[in-house]
Amino acid sequence: EGIELYLKGDRCFTDKCAIKRRGYPPGQHGQRRPKHSDYGVQLREKQKAKRIYGILEQQFRNYFEKAAAKGAPEAQFELARLVEQGIGGPADPARALELYAAAGKQGDGKALNELGFIHYQGLYGLAPDPAAGIAFFERAAAARDPEAQYNMAALIDDGLVPGRGPEDAAALLYQALRSGNERVLSVVPLMAEQFQPETRRALQKVLREKGFYSGAVDGEIGPGTAAAMRRAFGLDDA
Repeated sequence: EGIELYLKGDRCFTDKCAIKRRGYPPGQHGQRRPKHSDYGVQLREKQKAKRIYGILEQQFRNYFEKAAAKGAPEAQFELARLVEQGIGGPADPARALELYAAAGKQGDGKALNELGFIHYQGLYGLAPDPAAGIAFFERAAAARDPEAQYNMAALIDDGLVPGRGPEDAAALLYQALRSGNERVLSVVPLMAEQFQPETRRALQKVLREKGFYSGAVDGEIGPGTAAAMRRAFGLDDA
């Protein structure tokens, strides 16, 4: 909703910065275009249901308060987003951070992805700690969070992860595509400008090995490569 988001998550720090979600510092580089996380889709659906059934925002937040109190990591993550944005009650960044941390300790990939941004950028009173941020992104990617997989691929492509190269970035991009996450699919047209040719060639090789691509390995994201990525995502090439 006009705020700076990331397919790299919700906060922005490299040249693959994407969406606008809120006014966080833009980080080192530029911005990209909007896309919606699974959380965003779910939240919009819940907000629609809230309007339909006349549930007040405070009641909506209380629902997640009760679920989060029982230790459900998904509820802790959802509540963190509400608390962070001041939906259904006052905004409380410190508590939001605690909730993200609680969900992250239970291995919630979305929460770990958010913690990656928070630590990388040094939000909510924390000192910027890129190494800690990358560690959270790695854990989120290992938990198979597709946006974290994309984020790690972007960080690797930017040369910010020692010992990792184009093949590693391409493998993560492929996994993110296969997840069926629409935010990942939405940035396919932007990959030509966002990723280095070496990473794009490595992705073409992976797509060819998996039977989705038969064209030249030239690093160009033309119609053939874009169609292959859509097929890997699970869409017919129309």
